[in-house]
Amino acid sequence: QLYPTITFSVAIYNYLLNKLEDIIDDIIEEPTIQNAANAAKLKILKYYPYTDRHIYTIAT
Repeated sequence: QLYPTITFSVAIYNYLLNKLEDIIDDIIEEPTIQNAANAAKLKILKYYPYTDRHIYTIAT
């Protein structure tokens, strides 16, 4: 497909969370980058539970 669909959203969330956790756990990474990655992770985790709901709930 040429555009993202709802069926790919969970895979994208998981991919992003894995990458962010790698950055957060990397002891060589700059603390500022780690803090930004942690903030991004928290934002994703805020919306992650919505991926388990019906499409109509997500759309509203």
